[in-house]
Amino acid sequence: MECIRDGIYTAVGLGLLAINRVQAARRDVVGQMPDDLREAFAELADQVPEDVRNAAAELTRQLPDSVRTVLSDAVEQAPAIADALREFVSRNEP
Repeated sequence: MECIRDGIYTAVGLGLLAINRVQAARRDVVGQMPDDLREAFAELADQVPEDVRNAAAELTRQLPDSVRTVLSDAVEQAPAIADALREFVSRNEP
């Protein structure tokens, strides 16, 4: 069970690292993002928490209680990911 917990934490950590890399890349292209792409990122940011909740609900039906606890920790990170995407979009607004 510790391997599963570590794997989930690693996945969440890698997701947050990916967001940080996207933010660094954003600094290189500020002002070059078209409006329609900015809107697509905003829509994605709104969808992330719901998608994570749905996926977690499906998984929890199949996992033991000890793993459910770890998974719920990962689900709690979904709003932070969405906030990072929203910040990414708002920083690219002209």
